[in-house]
Amino acid sequence: MALVVVFAAWGWRVAPITINEDRLVANLVAKGLLDGGTYSAGDLVKVDEALRASRDEALCIPLDLRSEIVIRLALVEAQIGLGDGAAAERYLGAAEASVARALACDPNMSMAWIALAWTEFARTDFTPRAADFIRMSMKTGPYEGFSVGRRVQLLLDALPKLTDQDMRDLLADQIRVLMNNELYTLLAFNYVRSEDPERRFLADVFATGSEVQQTKIAAAVWRSGEDIELPLAPARGSRPWN
Repeated sequence: MALVVVFAAWGWRVAPITINEDRLVANLVAKGLLDGGTYSAGDLVKVDEALRASRDEALCIPLDLRSEIVIRLALVEAQIGLGDGAAAERYLGAAEASVARALACDPNMSMAWIALAWTEFARTDFTPRAADFIRMSMKTGPYEGFSVGRRVQLLLDALPKLTDQDMRDLLADQIRVLMNNELYTLLAFNYVRSEDPERRFLADVFATGSEVQQTKIAAAVWRSGEDIELPLAPARGSRPWN
């Protein structure tokens, strides 16, 4: 559906420069989420409801559409965490609508392509379509922060089904991007939330890093309450509470 919408984008009009309080709030909340902040599901629902009331769907404002995507994906995850499958499904549909409008507005929005891959994965598991959407996200923004983080999480979740070596190589490359950008807490989060074979894959990529990188990754994993052995990282003693 989104691909059809992309080529029907001619009817959109570029927005004039206006100030809308609800959009400003949404942009700030989305930035907070991207910066690692947390918001309650209730607060995110209020922001999303305000956006729905104030939206002019004829406008093409990439920043606002990116914020919609971030907020709605966060809502899907929040509702899954609360065990509310019906609400998660509603917000997944809303996220898909935001992605379709975003790609109609800007077909080169990497964040929208990786979000489309994520919604495809959530709906039908990892498919050739999801892989194609990931490739499009790479083509349009190989080092855009949100996209890199989402690619790593999605491809780790899909790792047992990644039969294409290029997808496994892409995952390794994107993990190294996070390493080179010193996002050690995010790398530790992915390691701690994963199980084998994902952990083994991560550890193998971590082991290609410098001594400084390996040491900092091991420290971040240790602070998260678990351990990892890396060839260049010093061994750690037992924790005080063990």
